[in-house]
Amino acid sequence: MMRIIKIIISGLILICAGCANPGDSEEKAVPEFRGYIIDISKDKILVAGGSIVKEDIKTLSMEEILEKASPDAVWLGLPSGSKETDYAVGDQVDVWTTGNMNHSYPAQGTATKIVITSE
Repeated sequence: MMRIIKIIISGLILICAGCANPGDSEEKAVPEFRGYIIDISKDKILVAGGSIVKEDIKTLSMEEILEKASPDAVWLGLPSGSKETDYAVGDQVDVWTTGNMNHSYPAQGTATKIVITSE
């Protein structure tokens, strides 16, 4: 009887181990989004990608930037441990997110990691 219970428990452990997805806990190597910070608000940043270049931030209005970037702009809640003073308008950033996005325009989501690639 004990042998049958051990076999059943071993089988259940193998089944559970087979269901685990190791990719879920690993950080993605490639950022999900790259763009320029065009606005900073309390605990969030607005990042515009697409065809936006740094010069656009100096010469275009917010509406013009968003129109040019469409549909590649997103308001991002800052990652844990970050604060808005870590970033500046005009910084080029690579962004990783939780994957949950509100697809309004600009989209809204939460960043898990933000790396400044140029200033």
